[in-house]
Amino acid sequence: MAELAADGVPAEDLKPLAELETTMGALALGAPERPAAAHGLPEHQRDRRRKAPPSDTLLARAAAIIDLLVKDGQGDEGAAQRVMRHLLLAGVPAPTQGGDSRGWHRLLEYRNTLLQGGGSDEARAEYAAFGRELNGIPAAQRVNDALTERLWDRRRQARRHAS
Repeated sequence: MAELAADGVPAEDLKPLAELETTMGALALGAPERPAAAHGLPEHQRDRRRKAPPSDTLLARAAAIIDLLVKDGQGDEGAAQRVMRHLLLAGVPAPTQGGDSRGWHRLLEYRNTLLQGGGSDEARAEYAAFGRELNGIPAAQRVNDALTERLWDRRRQARRHAS
């Protein structure tokens, strides 16, 4: 699925594969067949998230993660593909604007717009703030935290601050 997503297959087309993968994983563990509940989400909430376009804030956070990966030595394209895979696996579709059929390329274009001072005020502010947050993490764990803990997910951030 990650390879298909990286090649530009829309998230909506990958949805049946994601549901099948979730169902098969649950069945292998002996759990009843409830894909959305397996992720702790009611069915209606998971469906809403999968169909909703990504917010400017989320895209700005993804762009900052791409910056981090590029600073770590990855190329722009490889970093964008890696972040796009994570987003697609989380149910977030590719950005709708950008003109290219490949989702990772549209994400890279979004990042370039922010780098050139474009985009919404909210996105530019989030991009700068999240970049500072990433720089505050010790260098040895920065990339790992960014990719494994999904630092760009604001819902997790809200839960961390609430606890």
